[in-house]
Amino acid sequence: MASVSASKQAVDTGPATDARAAAAVAGVGQAPTSFGDEFRLQVLEDAALKKIVAQADRGAARQLLGSGNDFVKINALGLLRLIGKLDDLETLSVAVCCRADAAGVRAAAAKALAASSDPDAATSALTTLGSDADPLVVAAAQATVTGFGAAALPALIAALATSSERAERQAIPLIVSLGVGAEAAVVAAFLHDDDRIRQNAITALRALGLPALQRAVTDVRARLRDGNGEVVRAAREAARLINMAERPQMLEPIAMPAPGFDSGSLDAAGLKAAAKIDLADLQQLANDGRPFVRRNAWRVIAARGALDHYTTMFAAVATRDDDGEVRILAAAALHKADRVVAETFIPALLRLRRDKEPSGCDAADAALVANADAFLSLFPGVLDARIDYERDVIVDTCRMIGAKVTGAALRAALDDAGPVVRHTAVYALTALGAGEVLAAWPKLVANLQDPYDPSRAGTVLALGLQPAKIKADRALFDRIHQMYVDDGSWMVRDAADKTIRL
Repeated sequence: MASVSASKQAVDTGPATDARAAAAVAGVGQAPTSFGDEFRLQVLEDAALKKIVAQADRGAARQLLGSGNDFVKINALGLLRLIGKLDDLETLSVAVCCRADAAGVRAAAAKALAASSDPDAATSALTTLGSDADPLVVAAAQATVTGFGAAALPALIAALATSSERAERQAIPLIVSLGVGAEAAVVAAFLHDDDRIRQNAITALRALGLPALQRAVTDVRARLRDGNGEVVRAAREAARLINMAERPQMLEPIAMPAPGFDSGSLDAAGLKAAAKIDLADLQQLANDGRPFVRRNAWRVIAARGALDHYTTMFAAVATRDDDGEVRILAAAALHKADRVVAETFIPALLRLRRDKEPSGCDAADAALVANADAFLSLFPGVLDARIDYERDVIVDTCRMIGAKVTGAALRAALDDAGPVVRHTAVYALTALGAGEVLAAWPKLVANLQDPYDPSRAGTVLALGLQPAKIKADRALFDRIHQMYVDDGSWMVRDAADKTIRL
């Protein structure tokens, strides 16, 4: 086992691989071959190579891998493939040939690795050929991986621990070559500790096709709650493909489900009648070109209760509808949104709080209060607002939801590494009032220790809500006075001036 692991490590590292391979083929190419002139003048077919196998030994074939003649290399690789059962050292030597300049040598090396007794090490070498410029080389690598079957999967999954672009060029095409047999291992990789492997595993499942995605729909949607943003984005794209496939591609005209559905607001009887139609039909009506139809569709959807994953995202899009009443009704439907897609509908509601119509702002407020836990689940990321008007909306949302719900999360955000997050949290705590400032007092005072912290101005103003406490702490008062005298930021000096005058 020690030699096997050593060979795997050597395959993965360039200089170490070259050094060991050089040692393995010391003196290669120095001795003339006894296999005839054809051996070094042309690529021999398997029939001709089989006649030579009888008079060739493994050592002689391995030594010829270092020849400067590409024909000799290709034929030597063919001999090793026919001899079969390559040991660790032979696998290592063949793996070096996977990086040869000549495409014919690389293709022959990919074929020869099919005879390796260590599929894991062989597959690790083959991953570099998944993006080869020569299609014959790629085909040879895929054929060898297909021959290994499930034995190749551990190395292919490990190869996903790289950038998404590199994985899509190298490991993922080889995984796709295994077809349905790779699905279980790819889905299992959704739970891997490495963020890159989880992200690329989702991409690999997409590459395996829509049926594979649909069979793993539960696992895909579970990744929408992943702690890594890139994984969530990959899962969201996969979920979008599943959702699109679940909807009919050709939409037949739908008869109005109740009288007046396309001409005015539904009454109680109309809502009850319309509630009986399928959700997919309601979603189609909510996308109709007629405003009255869209309005009534969202009234019915809201009346049905909790939204599923797709309808929640659909409602988030509808909050940007051209018709103001549609925006209001879509926000009302989001009172019972699917929390899994909070990253989609919470930003949509925050945007709606800036709506040109006051009733749209009120609808967004009510929906955000109903989804306060989903709003907090996005902390501290949602506090990373780089534009003033976005920060003001978030601060006002925290004030509207109330200190009892948002206070603890804002205090925790004061410890965040992001300066913009701390800056927004300070403003939000100030908006919540003197009581919340007092609860966060130690952390706010600590913010003043860093002379470059951008949240200093807001922090000084927040502390100013408790003037008696500042005057009782002589060291703190002197610190704020010193900031007024010589701080490098005029905003900080102005804030300190206002605070010490209280």
